[in-house]
Amino acid sequence: MNISHSLRKLLAVCAISAAAEANAVPVLLVNEEGILTGANGVDIAGTLYDISFSEGSCNSLFGGRCDQRLFAFANAAEALAAGEALLEQVFVDGPAGQFDSRPDTIFGCTNLQNCHSFIPHQFIETVDMDGLIAIQDVVNNADGSDVINEMVFAEETLASDFDNYNYVLFTRVSDGQEIPEPGSVALMGLALAALGWSRRRKTKA
Repeated sequence: MNISHSLRKLLAVCAISAAAEANAVPVLLVNEEGILTGANGVDIAGTLYDISFSEGSCNSLFGGRCDQRLFAFANAAEALAAGEALLEQVFVDGPAGQFDSRPDTIFGCTNLQNCHSFIPHQFIETVDMDGLIAIQDVVNNADGSDVINEMVFAEETLASDFDNYNYVLFTRVSDGQEIPEPGSVALMGLALAALGWSRRRKTKA
């Protein structure tokens, strides 16, 4: 096997490795009690987010009056995509835990049958009351009939805690998944340099 052929194989391996890293599954965060508390690297419409689950009220978590400027998503479609990512990438059964079939192992939820996770996306001012908050309610059911419901609550209602639910907090990590890990970049660079050196030797010969 000549050097050039070996280098081409190495480049192919590097490319596959980089692609795998770029499309890596999220890292689920589980505490000592086996409770899912969040995840890192969740892909939502091509943007990576770190997420965490938090108990409390909308007012306590989002600036005193459920401040829309603190919401991660600005409309129902974006919040729906985030909810779908939760169901497909985070609330799953695997080596880290049975979070799809055991909703009670998700932070903030104690019910064996289902777990509700709230993603608020709009604050609506009204004349006759303080305001309304639109959310996506991501319901993870133990029987697999998961669903996402668009719901609207009075601000006064979300000012208090709910039982068997959590709020999902999102922190944007990066836009897109096209930048491979540094190790893959270095390895691919080395392979390209070696391939160039090999071709240069052939030309001189």
